[in-house]
Amino acid sequence: MVMIVVLTVAVNQTASKLTTSAELSALIGVAPAAARKILNMLLSAGIIVGDDEHGYRIERPLETVPLAEIYAAIQPNYGLTKTTIGQVCYSVVVKANDAAVAEFGDADLATTVAEIITLSVEI
Repeated sequence: MVMIVVLTVAVNQTASKLTTSAELSALIGVAPAAARKILNMLLSAGIIVGDDEHGYRIERPLETVPLAEIYAAIQPNYGLTKTTIGQVCYSVVVKANDAAVAEFGDADLATTVAEIITLSVEI
């Protein structure tokens, strides 16, 4: 869901439009509170800037924002215990996160947004 929010904000930004949580809510079909929660996570991570009154945009040029950075920024801190089972779980979570980040490769927001726009024109 977070990637959909980031990509929606980025696509709107390429059209010189800021995106509010109400617009996100309507566009992607989530409750406004859920959209605000995701936007606040992205604000805290330094991925987006703005506010709900005026709208949000990606903070840096899109070509300088790797998708892997977005993914890494929004991963929760699981707070697993220091027990043996906690260490095993942590190891599994780390491996899964590493695999997901590797899957993004060198993809950035600019390239991904261009692909989305191309696909939407073709449809």
